[in-house]
Amino acid sequence: MRNIEIKNQKLSIRNKFIISGALLGISGILFIISRFVPNFSDIYYKYVYLTLVNTIGRVFSLFPFSVYEMILYGFLLLIIFRITIYVFLRFNRKLFIKEILIRALSNLLMYIAIFIFLNMITLGVNSFRTDFVTSTGLKIEGGSEEKLIILCENFKEKLNELDDNVKRDENGLLKLDENVKENGIESMKNLGSIYPDL
Repeated sequence: MRNIEIKNQKLSIRNKFIISGALLGISGILFIISRFVPNFSDIYYKYVYLTLVNTIGRVFSLFPFSVYEMILYGFLLLIIFRITIYVFLRFNRKLFIKEILIRALSNLLMYIAIFIFLNMITLGVNSFRTDFVTSTGLKIEGGSEEKLIILCENFKEKLNELDDNVKRDENGLLKLDENVKENGIESMKNLGSIYPDL
């Protein structure tokens, strides 16, 4: 019975290394293609990324918190839990240091591979898209540090002028209207109709 458990554990560790390698390989291939194949990132954005956003993204938007952060915290707790188990098994002489290191390495590699893969399919490929200014044909004048300082000062003056119009609660903090979410969605839709690349 003990031999079957050891065999299954080795198979599981082997599978983790295989899956990790596959995820890292796919991530690497996506990176190379995105970097060196013209327009691949634009096509990926149009047909893959937008599909991900409009399906998985819509589901996750139902939660009032960052699901990605919760997954990160979950993995952190899982790592702490596994370390505790490894320490317990080591002190009970059920595992040797070598076995603990192999298990820990396979788990760590798996976590790293998953997060690299998730970041590549959501953010990595898109970082090589045609930039917004080029895709929309916006004209940009030459900028300078002086112009930026003037612009910031103008913003500051305008904000100070509008400060009295801001609704505040009893603590003096910004009080949002109840329909701010709907206004934000409507504004993004309007921007999307002006700039389809958004």
